[in-house]
Amino acid sequence: MDGRPHPRPLSWRERGIQWVLLIVLLGALPACAAAPTTPTPFPSPVIRPTLPPTWTPTPSFTPAPPTATRTLTPTPTATPTLSAAAICAALNVNTNLDQRHVLGREMYVTVIVSAPADATVNFVAVQTTTDDRQTVDIPGGPMTGFQLPVSRFPAPGRYDWTLKLVSPTYGDLCERGGWFIITRGESTRAHEPGSR
Repeated sequence: MDGRPHPRPLSWRERGIQWVLLIVLLGALPACAAAPTTPTPFPSPVIRPTLPPTWTPTPSFTPAPPTATRTLTPTPTATPTLSAAAICAALNVNTNLDQRHVLGREMYVTVIVSAPADATVNFVAVQTTTDDRQTVDIPGGPMTGFQLPVSRFPAPGRYDWTLKLVSPTYGDLCERGGWFIITRGESTRAHEPGSR
């Protein structure tokens, strides 16, 4: 041998790529040649005589199709706004917080209210010696309410409570209230186990 390194043989893949390139180049050569300059014949335009005016259609008025008959829609009537007195007369409150009610730590404060749907029912219980508060706001409705575990109140003792409606039209309305006592242990009334 002459001492020069010989090139390695090409793989099938490399040979395939070379053949594809060769075919593409051979196919592109005729496109590079100059195009023949033979004139292409154009068809001669067809000349038609102008039609006489009696044969030409003239635009004519076409009436619009009939439209649907309008029907009157009933005008919505405004619902009369209830007066503050009428709202308070319609307010119905049921609760287990009768005057001087004694509640044990295992019991619940229960309030059920029937109030206007656009009002909010606000309940506040204030511990008389510490001024600690327990507040509940619920949306109005034909039958709405809550049960609050007595264990959620801050401390035992006497609580003054108020319940009122907060109306978007009249503000605070129909305030009712009273007081109750929360003891440290079980209910002191034997006939009220749990008072749920």
